[in-house]
Parts: sequence; structure tokens; C-alpha cells
Amino acid sequence: WIFKYDRRHSRLSFQARNVEIGNKAFARLAHHLATE
Repeated sequence: WIFKYDRRHSRLSFQARNVEIGNKAFARLAHHLATE
């Protein structure tokens, strides 16, 4: 996956070659960070 800061929109944009896999992986990461 690629995380990059979008200055024009002042937000972090998320890109994944395979969106479905990327979203699942991101969900796992978010859950891990939330429960840490």
C-alpha cells in the first residue's frame, strides 16, 4: 500500500493496487491501532 499526504486536500490519501485487499489490510491495521 501507499500512504501519501495530499496537500491540496489536507488529508492522508490511501492507495492500494488491489482495493479489496488494501481495505482489509487497512481495517486490520486500524483495529490493531485502536486496541493498542
